Amino acid sequence: MDDAGMRGIVNFLFEAGSLKNTPRSGWMKLGVRIPESVADHSMRTALVGWVLADMEGADADKVVKMCLVHDFAEARISDLNIVNIYYLGKNEGELKAEKDFVRSLPSGMRKEMGQLLDEWHAAKTKEARVAMDADKVEMFLQAHEYELQGYPKQALKEWKDNSDSLVKTKSGRKLMKLAGNTHYKEWWSFAKSGKKKR
Repeated sequence: MDDAGMRGIVNFLFEAGSLKNTPRSGWMKLGVRIPESVADHSMRTALVGWVLADMEGADADKVVKMCLVHDFAEARISDLNIVNIYYLGKNEGELKAEKDFVRSLPSGMRKEMGQLLDEWHAAKTKEARVAMDADKVEMFLQAHEYELQGYPKQALKEWKDNSDSLVKTKSGRKLMKLAGNTHYKEWWSFAKSGKKKR
């Protein structure tokens, strides 16, 4: 690969890093003073996607990649919350940003990423539906954490109540139901008891 191709990849990676400094703006509207970043959300969405792909018999590699890049356009257009979208729309800017950022990638990766994003938007394959569910389940997990941390329960409750209808897979709904009855700190209770978990 020549220097120009390598520079495109380096710039792509720096652009990805900017998502660590891009807050999820919807949480700020609900009163969260220092919300998660888009990168935070994308990382856990990819993990949820991997879990759901395994549970639903979908191609985990494809789902995880789709989850990793599904909000990448927000490095260019920022995270638009529901109020922003009401006035500005989202699709046109998001699609333009997606087409622009993939141009800097090597041809194989450019083609694959473009196909993954197209598949996400079309929402017709099992993998796209699982990835979209992973996105919603991750937002549910975050809303549940914020609620337990004392952020405005009414606004979060409204979002959590509506999220069940947005998740299409049986595994995703099951996961959310169990998560809603679990404290987010439960996973590290073994350390407080001094017992090792197998």
